[in-house]
Amino acid sequence: MKQTIRIILFILFSLLNIAGISVLMIIQPQPWVSPEYLDIITNLEIFIYFLLFILIEYRLFKKVFRKNFTLKKAIEIAKNAHKEQVDKAGKLYIEHPLYIMNQLRGREEKIAGILHDVVEDSNMTFEDLRKVGCPVKIITALKLVTHPKDYKGTEDEYMNGIRAIANSGNQIAIDLKFVDLTHNSDLSRLPKPTEKDLARVEKYRKSMEILKPLVSSYLKT
Repeated sequence: MKQTIRIILFILFSLLNIAGISVLMIIQPQPWVSPEYLDIITNLEIFIYFLLFILIEYRLFKKVFRKNFTLKKAIEIAKNAHKEQVDKAGKLYIEHPLYIMNQLRGREEKIAGILHDVVEDSNMTFEDLRKVGCPVKIITALKLVTHPKDYKGTEDEYMNGIRAIANSGNQIAIDLKFVDLTHNSDLSRLPKPTEKDLARVEKYRKSMEILKPLVSSYLKT
């Protein structure tokens, strides 16, 4: 709806620009203007007027024709990135980000949810996401919840990452990571949990304790 309103305003403003230039072109010259300078002055007025309106249009409506990055587009990207991937229980991995997406509220939050493992678990990069139109706000949140390429997997390193999310003040990243941890802590997803799984869930529990006071209210219930 907002995009439609912006487009209508852009068209109206453009018509106003054309009308203004047309008026300038038919205005009768003042008697004190020398004929030899008339064309130069008229063309200069039109050029300045046109340039001014183009600048204003750009500032006000530069996002009008920018491709809208939809949730549907994000789901397509995630499905392609996780194609043929399976989780520890042998189920299609895409079920996990879809679950995370459905637990979050808000378009940006849901987009971040469905994309949260794309860079970490596929060949896609943050630059690739930017090129296909993913908003910077969402990419910033995704960077916070994505392990770096040189991630060693130690508990200290992991907990430092959790604290970085908590201290970032990035609500999308905080809510996303909390829901991610909650889902990954569900041992019923595994047919035969091992001691390693139990230790992993304990690490997740500690992480959730750090994030829980910071999550959105709808996730605290």
